[in-house]
Amino acid sequence: MYEHRRHAPLSPRRFVWRLLRHFALAALLLAASLWLGMAGYQHYEHLAWRDAFLNASMLLGGMGPVN
Repeated sequence: MYEHRRHAPLSPRRFVWRLLRHFALAALLLAASLWLGMAGYQHYEHLAWRDAFLNASMLLGGMGPVN
C-alpha cells in the first residue's frame, strides 16, 4: 500500500487521492460506530433518536453517557 523507502515518493495527485481514501475510511468507520451506538441506545434504553445520538456521540468522544 505504501511505497518502500527505496522507491520514489508519490506524485502530489496520487498522494491527495490516498489521503482522501484514508479520510473516507475513517469517516465511514466513525459513522458506522455512531449508528450502532444510536441503534443500541434506541433499542435497549428506549431513547428517542435525538437522545440516542447525543449519548452515542458523547461515548465516542470519551466523555461518558449523558443519561
